[in-house]
Amino acid sequence: MIVIDLTQTELFKSFAEIGTGDTYVDLHNEFGCCSIKFSQPESQLSLSFRASENNLRKVKLVKLIFKNVAITSMDFKMDNTREDTLRTIDVIYRGRFADANNELKEISTEGKCYYYIDFVNDYSIEVFSNSVIAELK
Repeated sequence: MIVIDLTQTELFKSFAEIGTGDTYVDLHNEFGCCSIKFSQPESQLSLSFRASENNLRKVKLVKLIFKNVAITSMDFKMDNTREDTLRTIDVIYRGRFADANNELKEISTEGKCYYYIDFVNDYSIEVFSNSVIAELK
């Protein structure tokens, strides 16, 4: 298993494409989301992606783990949904958020970054998290 720390990725740069050394994964084109799980005791959000059938790379499963997470927004419209579009990640990135004074910030007073998780067809999740790791298997 390969573990990659994505916590401090470049601001606004999507990490739907992840690489290290000779290992590269493209979550948008070569993987489908197979599980989204939130666990309250650990305050952890996990997104699991399984390689598509035509993917010939050695990595077959990717798990993105957001630790010490606070979900601020979740929007899933289930009408006229095709199963395959629900599984396709569009972009996922670290961004800015508006604080109580409507000022844009990168890091909260609790030391958490803000992440945008967008699937095809405008399904989205927004979270604060102090750690994001990718596990590649």
